[in-house]
Amino acid sequence: MKKYIRYIFLISAAVFVAYQVTPIFHLLIETVLPISINKMPSKNPTSYTFSSTITKVKDVTTSIFKPRFMRKDEYLKSLNFRTANKVNSSILFSATTTSDRIILTMLSPIKSPVYSTALGKLPYLSKYKLNFKLIKKNQTRVTITPFETKVLKGVTCCGPHLFYKKSINVSATTIEEYKILKYIGYHLNETSMPDTITP
Repeated sequence: MKKYIRYIFLISAAVFVAYQVTPIFHLLIETVLPISINKMPSKNPTSYTFSSTITKVKDVTTSIFKPRFMRKDEYLKSLNFRTANKVNSSILFSATTTSDRIILTMLSPIKSPVYSTALGKLPYLSKYKLNFKLIKKNQTRVTITPFETKVLKGVTCCGPHLFYKKSINVSATTIEEYKILKYIGYHLNETSMPDTITP
């Protein structure tokens, strides 16, 4: 009986150690792997002209990026922003509003459909400037400009906790920019926006 209990304890300990160590080995291996870029057939639009006044477009955009709204919005979920964290959050962005633009910041990385290694899709982060321009009385163009766009790949040393994930600057994909435009368009009742282009 004691021998049986000892085997159970050893197996449990081995499983626990493997569970704790595997993510570290994963990151160490990922550090030396090259980044693969899944080519896009063409780029997505990063601006769109909506059939609404500039005041309405700004008001709608401001409201739909509030945490309470994002948390319950089914259309945002359907856009398939797959977060790279184990716990997925429906609150994908924080929004800062100024007199002439809105700045969106990703709150957690998403799994990039464009950037990957042999171990899988890389976590992707970016910030976005949303600019609004009145084209005609009832036509407003929203242009999205990404900045601080990066992927997280492997680990680097050293910080307060010794190792931390290494960030690498990359080019924006246009996928996330267009999904943001689609999200705005849905709540402005735009019905003619093309599908999102992905690899």
